[in-house]
This record gives sequence, structure tokens and C-alpha cells, in this order.
Amino acid sequence: NQALHTEAVEIFVNDGANLKFLSLQSWGQNVYNFAHKKAIVSKDSNLDFTFALFGSKFTKLNLDMILNGEGCSVRNYGVYFGIKDQDFHMHTNAVHKVPHTKYDILNKLLNYCQKYDVSLCLRFEQFGQGVQNFKINPHASLPLDLACFSCYLIDEHKYARTLDQHYFLNVCA
Repeated sequence: NQALHTEAVEIFVNDGANLKFLSLQSWGQNVYNFAHKKAIVSKDSNLDFTFALFGSKFTKLNLDMILNGEGCSVRNYGVYFGIKDQDFHMHTNAVHKVPHTKYDILNKLLNYCQKYDVSLCLRFEQFGQGVQNFKINPHASLPLDLACFSCYLIDEHKYARTLDQHYFLNVCA
């Protein structure tokens, strides 16, 4: 027997609020799953949005993140495990309605890997105040943040070089 599941979620993160949201989906291989999740994030607020997909015959997931206030940020984390002929389609949209907003890159990596049929691992390192010694590294005066430094090609067991198609500046663009 085949089954259908549909889901719609709207999240509103008010000014100055912090929200951690987890969405867990674990359906049988007979389920067709269609989900749309939308978040509107306001001024100086933060949303950590984690979703995990562990099953279904077919999943179509749309994530819309509306960054609606200056100083707001969204971080998306995703975990996906498929077996046999499972089919996952995930699309993320980040709409920056005002300046000085921040959206994480983790879902962009998934979309990039699907588009080019490649398995990649990005290496990020923290930099800024308290991480490095200012006498050694001028970046030590910057606010605490993350930066991408390299892209490892998992199937080829090597790091991408400057002129490679999958060099980290191309992946993160």
C-alpha cells in the first residue's frame, strides 16, 4: 500500500528571540512525503533549523527562510540517509529582505553536491577575537566567526586545488 503525507510549517521568530527547531521525518518506503517549511526571522533574532530525513519512497522538501530584520541569522543543518531507491529533493531559499543578515552555507553544499553529482567535505575554521594571537595574525581583531578554507573531494581522496571545478571558492559562491 502506498501512503501520502503532506506538511506545512510556519515559524515566526520575533525581535531579539533565539529559537532552535528540529524536524524529524522517518517514514516507510511506501510513503510519498511533501513538506513546506517557512520561517520569518525578525530583527536581532537567531534561528537554528535542523531537519533529519530517514525514510520515505519520495520526499520533496521546500525550506523558505525570510530574513526580515537587520542583525538576524539563520543556520540550517540537515541529516539525510537514504537506502535503495529512495528519492530526496530538498530546495532551500534564503530571502534577505534587509541588509546585515546572515544565512548559513550548509544546505548550499548539499545542493551543490546534488547538482554536480560529487561528494564534498568543506573545512571551516574559527577565527577572530580570542582564537589567534594578534601579534601573529591580524584577523585576531575581527569578531568571532567561521571561514571556509578547503574542499575535500571524498570520492577522489584529495583536496581541490585552485583551478579545480570544485575549489572551495566556487562551491561557496
